Amino acid sequence: MALAVGENFAVQMVNSAVIVMDKKGNVQGGFPKGTDTFFGLPGGTYTSDPRGFYDWVNHRFVFVMLTESNPFSGTNIGSLLIAASQTYDPRGGWNLYELQIGGSGICPDYPTLGHDSNNWGPGATRGGFYVGINQFGGGTHCSDATSFTQNYLFLIPKDPVYSGAGFSHWVQFGFSFGGLLVDTLQPANMTDRSNKPPAVFVTNSFNINYGGGQCSASATSCNGLVVWSVTNPFGFLNPTPTNPVFAGVGMGTAHNYGLPPNADEPNGVGGVCAHCVDTGDTRISGQVKYNAGELFGSLETAVSGSVEAEPIWFDVHPVTDINGNITAAEERQEDCFVCGGLSDNGSAYYATLQPDPENNVVMVFEYSTDVAYPGVVFTSRRATYGDSLMNGVGIYLEPGFAFYNQSRWGDYTATAPDLTIAPLPLMWFAGMYADGGGNWGTAIGGARYKFPTDE
Repeated sequence: MALAVGENFAVQMVNSAVIVMDKKGNVQGGFPKGTDTFFGLPGGTYTSDPRGFYDWVNHRFVFVMLTESNPFSGTNIGSLLIAASQTYDPRGGWNLYELQIGGSGICPDYPTLGHDSNNWGPGATRGGFYVGINQFGGGTHCSDATSFTQNYLFLIPKDPVYSGAGFSHWVQFGFSFGGLLVDTLQPANMTDRSNKPPAVFVTNSFNINYGGGQCSASATSCNGLVVWSVTNPFGFLNPTPTNPVFAGVGMGTAHNYGLPPNADEPNGVGGVCAHCVDTGDTRISGQVKYNAGELFGSLETAVSGSVEAEPIWFDVHPVTDINGNITAAEERQEDCFVCGGLSDNGSAYYATLQPDPENNVVMVFEYSTDVAYPGVVFTSRRATYGDSLMNGVGIYLEPGFAFYNQSRWGDYTATAPDLTIAPLPLMWFAGMYADGGGNWGTAIGGARYKFPTDE
């Protein structure tokens, strides 16, 4: 799912629908509506994997997602859909775009999204947004296209998109580490309107090509992150064009990680459905958030000696030279969250973090056990709390209510900053839970540190 929150409205998008609500949860007229209707596509068009943000400097909502022309044939054509609201009000007009990704038979997957509001110069005075895409091929249709063939990072200027004009963009591909292509490049999302990072920062963990593939050789088969910088991201728009400059550094992590097992849940008739709920792999699933020189994110891991899946969350400080090119990455915090410590074979999965302007953090995740159906849980930490610690194992935003038994779960949760009241920033978050009918539903919440005594 995707979540973006502005001064007056929250917008959530899932694979097939979009909804606009006020901050009391009242659904606005004309919503929800199908994503095919929203993007002006023929009815029944296949759409998936939405991401979004609200631009607090320029007061616009931006969402991206993928569409596939025929994902169940070998002639599929995939495209990136882009929607930018024309004002701060998402109930009004939107500027809509579609960019084809590759040729026939190509399957784009798992888009990521980041943004900033830097004045990068002509054509990008309002900043840019950045989309990562994984590309697969080699199958007769997308669901069996098992060969990871490429990664892409799109650099898109905000100025023309916000004005509804045509735009030029830069596409970079071939990001690799140790001679192997990396996947799921997560560009950073600016949290506070005062943030002016010297570069576009992008982070990835090791996944598809590492540790036996998806780091699956063992629970400890991978280690580390790669942090990239992009300087001069929109120099190609200058009267005398210049190219963006890309640099990347590897860094070790305090914990090794490996392909997580699926999570347990009760089976609905008093037993246990072991490993019933998909928990993904070792990629950074949710958006990476940037605030005050720090990058916050999370990845999923198996836990040695346990049947649980748990998140490793991190706080990384990128170090740059005077030109903004990354030279090192320092891990300020890292925690394998309650790894091996949840009762009833409990698993926490698909965690996403959201800092506020002080670097207080909320983390949302999905949670299920042998006796608890999949639900949405959140926890938090003050910036002054002990390093690498959350304040408790979390509380329910929405518990699960019935046996899910569909295996496939969502690929990520979502968070969003709310800077409407400057002295009282709010951290919104959204996740999925098993509803009373045994399907997934979504829940949206928010949290803030209002008083100095708040825990």
